[in-house]
Amino acid sequence: RQARSAGRDGRDHQRESGQGGVGFGASARVGVDMLRPRPGQRGMSFGANVMASTWLYPASRDAVAVATMYGGGLHLSFAEGRLVPWVEGNAGVVLTGPVVRFGVDVGAGLDIRLTRALLLGPTLRYVHVVQPDSDPFPEDARTLGGGLSLTLRAE
Repeated sequence: RQARSAGRDGRDHQRESGQGGVGFGASARVGVDMLRPRPGQRGMSFGANVMASTWLYPASRDAVAVATMYGGGLHLSFAEGRLVPWVEGNAGVVLTGPVVRFGVDVGAGLDIRLTRALLLGPTLRYVHVVQPDSDPFPEDARTLGGGLSLTLRAE
């Protein structure tokens, strides 16, 4: 599964200083189904995945902030013919320059089956990066993004 998203960073200190705002993100996920319906049947699929994502945001007039997340999580989808609604949740480490923080990433989407192995559809994703209280700006970073998901399945 790959997704490209545009989102908004919700940290208060960035809004007050003129930073933050609209950014761009991309992610890749590789997963395996642990439970899924028999071929040709409708039903629920449950699996695990590893993921990597990167988000780019304006940090100032001349600089871009980069946050990269590496993690893993669980994926649940419901095969209903051509439409495949799904939800997933991930947890992992977020790298923002030399600083490593904990983060979570949850998403939902509606894939449209184009072929047996190719799906495409809209996605909505929320990313939360935990800031330690000792940070100069201890407000957690929150991002809400929407975009397009492309799924390639090995059947």
